[in-house]
Amino acid sequence: MNVAEIRRGLAAVLDQIPGCRVVDGLPESLPASGQTYLVITPGQPYVTYSEGSGRVNQNEIRMTVVAVPPQQSGASRVLDELDALLSCGTAAPRSIRTLLGDFLSLEGTACSVSTQSASIRQMTINDMTSVVAEVELLIMARC
Repeated sequence: MNVAEIRRGLAAVLDQIPGCRVVDGLPESLPASGQTYLVITPGQPYVTYSEGSGRVNQNEIRMTVVAVPPQQSGASRVLDELDALLSCGTAAPRSIRTLLGDFLSLEGTACSVSTQSASIRQMTINDMTSVVAEVELLIMARC
């Protein structure tokens, strides 16, 4: 299990969402852009190692995808963008959950990935309050 490869695999899959720019890691700042940023950050706990005979070599990696839409487009547009990314199914072509469901192995780096939850909150980015979505992921991988 290579956590960095799993994170890069996640970035490669998310990079397929039109109108989004993937940032792999914790940036100091996000340059102004007309695109939505998808920032991959470690979840809490980041890694839980397997224990006992029932889960030999089955480790859990938690990651969070923070979706940061362009804030200058107005509150209604920000919420529409987040709704598009948080929806799921065939009627949601930009869905994070649906896309990850199509690539359960994250480009061959993991056994499975599942979307656990999503929430919308405010976060300070570039000294401005931004409305963002946090999507919590659970990734299973073997050593």
